[in-house]
Amino acid sequence: KGSPLTIFLEQRSRVEIMRDGRILAARIYEAGNQLLDTSTLPEGVYEVTLRVLGINGAVREERKFFSKNAYMPAPGQTLFQAAAGLLVAERRSALPKPTGTPFAQAGWARRIADNLALDASVMATNRAGVIELGSTFQTTTLQLRAAAMLSSRGERAVLAQLSSHGTGPLNFSFDLRRVTNESGGLGAAETPNAAALDPLPGAELRAAPRSFTQLTGQVSYSLARAQLQANGYYRRERGQAADYSIGPSLRMTVLERSAWQVTVHADAAFSSR
Repeated sequence: KGSPLTIFLEQRSRVEIMRDGRILAARIYEAGNQLLDTSTLPEGVYEVTLRVLGINGAVREERKFFSKNAYMPAPGQTLFQAAAGLLVAERRSALPKPTGTPFAQAGWARRIADNLALDASVMATNRAGVIELGSTFQTTTLQLRAAAMLSSRGERAVLAQLSSHGTGPLNFSFDLRRVTNESGGLGAAETPNAAALDPLPGAELRAAPRSFTQLTGQVSYSLARAQLQANGYYRRERGQAADYSIGPSLRMTVLERSAWQVTVHADAAFSSR
């Protein structure tokens, strides 16, 4: 269920778990120290806002960082996961269109030491399959993941991901991967592709018909009423010019009252386009 989120309530209250202004979960809790239910929260390492609405009408908010990772089970615990369905074609408009291509995935992860876990997964369609082997090293402040992948068509990939746990005002996450594709490419709607595995939340990842190297990253610093962030993206495909983007963003609460708030969000970017 991820890292524990606790809060002290002076009275019976409704607690909303929010991310970027969106409510991810909401539930009514009794007074006292409460452990919040985070089972429905998405995976990743990110900041959440806990909005508390008391029965007397009082409203307050707390900001905390949350980490949820299927690659790092609890000590001594083994995780199994499986999924199946149909792949859909990527479309910029209208509803997703199923391709009729079946898809199945199964995974395993086990923590073998206090700071180290191993994992393995297989995903496949009726046309090809991908196997992945990885390991995750975790401390109280950092997490490092490394993995290697191999497809039945000969594509190979390695990746490394480094991120902080959000225990302080300064946080970061980086994703570096290299995909070697000698077979001419696989369509995203046809088969699992190593380029699309383990996407970093917020990263621009897309399938490619040729080998490529890609680096994405973000660094943020949180203040009492604002957050500064720098975002970067670099991708170089074989035989193609590099594609990149880098720039800052600012999110600041300029006015806040018990029932509403005004927030300013600004972004800038310099890119290859």
